[in-house]
Amino acid sequence: MSDNVNKQSWWSTLPGMLTALGGVIVAVTGLLAGLNAAGLIGHGAQVQPGQQEVPPTSTMKITLSYWEITGNCGEGGQRPGGDFYFNIQANGLTLARRERNKAIVNVPYGSRIPIEVSKEIKAPASGVAINATLRDRDSGNGSDPELKFTLQLPQGARGEFSVNSSSPAYGCNATLVLAVG
Repeated sequence: MSDNVNKQSWWSTLPGMLTALGGVIVAVTGLLAGLNAAGLIGHGAQVQPGQQEVPPTSTMKITLSYWEITGNCGEGGQRPGGDFYFNIQANGLTLARRERNKAIVNVPYGSRIPIEVSKEIKAPASGVAINATLRDRDSGNGSDPELKFTLQLPQGARGEFSVNSSSPAYGCNATLVLAVG
């Protein structure tokens, strides 16, 4: 018998090629896993120690407490009290509203107008924008003095907040007080 049998390299056989391919896949997978564990690849926003991870959307309970009228509104303060109506929104959704024809009448200046409304709203990562308008119904010339309020609450905010607005033209000052929890 002759020892000159035509021998093929194991690389050129199908089982040899599959074995080599499997080895490459295992090696690349191990390399990627190691780089990821070392933090060199695959890391997005990381939560720092002591920080709380904030979900993209959460729920905030907003309680509108009261308006505090701290100055005379309209007609140069000639009236003993005002007739107030308002609109309060959070991210464009109405939280509380009082129409002009249902104004709270004869509110003495220097006093509070209770609102006492609580609502839960969805808060995106950008937070909640509170926009409010308070008007003193003027029975005289028809131009109701108006105060505008804006308050940006970060997502996850808790506690009592207030925002002040004034109108030098009407001599009107007021504060909106609300709680978030």
